[in-house]
Amino acid sequence: MTTVTATTAASLPVRAGRRRIALGYAAALAAVLITGAYPALTRLSITTSALTPADLLLFRFGVSGLVFMPFLVIRARRIAKAQWLAAIPLSFLQGWGMAACVIYGLRFAPASHAAALGPGAIAAWIAAIGFATYRIRVPLPRLVGISIIGGGVVLMLLASYRGMSVSTALIGDGMFLLASALGATYFVYIQRHRFDPVVAAALVCVASAIVVVPWHCVFATGTIATTPAREVAWQLLLQGLVLGCCALLGLNYATRTLGSQRAGVLSSLVPAIGAVCSIATMDDAVSPLDWGSIVLISAGVAVASMPTRIGMFFLRCLT
Repeated sequence: MTTVTATTAASLPVRAGRRRIALGYAAALAAVLITGAYPALTRLSITTSALTPADLLLFRFGVSGLVFMPFLVIRARRIAKAQWLAAIPLSFLQGWGMAACVIYGLRFAPASHAAALGPGAIAAWIAAIGFATYRIRVPLPRLVGISIIGGGVVLMLLASYRGMSVSTALIGDGMFLLASALGATYFVYIQRHRFDPVVAAALVCVASAIVVVPWHCVFATGTIATTPAREVAWQLLLQGLVLGCCALLGLNYATRTLGSQRAGVLSSLVPAIGAVCSIATMDDAVSPLDWGSIVLISAGVAVASMPTRIGMFFLRCLT
């Protein structure tokens, strides 16, 4: 009886660990699906609903700001003064500035481009910004992955230049790449300054709300008052809760549970998911060059996210 009880007790931590890993994968997949589907759903809203891009920006941060506000109030005394002061600049990088680039960019380019050039290119930007500002050296396997991503980005820009999707795609592509660069700067900053990721996310959402809500009331053109209540409720759910909170928390949990490498490999699915959702919701044209770009960017993200020792093993096999 004692032996059975001891064996059962010893197996509990193993089961708990497996359950935690399973939840980590579930959170990562949920975050990847949301991130991949977000551009298509947002472009659909911009082109078919009465709401304006400014309205979507308001929903995105008005709701998430309210959700994260109690967390900041509870943690206020444990947040350093320097972190409070960094809230507004960080909100531009990862909050209202980056989101505005994506939302307004979707007026010009297909959603498949946003998924590929936004989340897909961020690893390359992180490496470039980290080296330029802090002289962070990039291991050879990750450098190979980043080079593959760069080739995919060039291919997509070439397709846009030739007008293979829509005539204004190059404008949107530039805005997506800018959004990716802003997000990469944010990630490099919080990593170097050892920000708690949940605290950083809360500061970004609340500070973005402080910027966006007055801007929308005074300067922006909105149509919320004349839009059907069902559409407003759907956008509040999508932009505010699903994108502003669930995707962010899911990604943070997955990164803590699985590690950044595994979470990064799963994020390589985002460009492909974005392309499929773009075709399904908007019937956007995806040219052969675009598909080639999506494959290259996804492969590059997967290679760049591999642990260095595994990447070196593959490189030795190839050479």
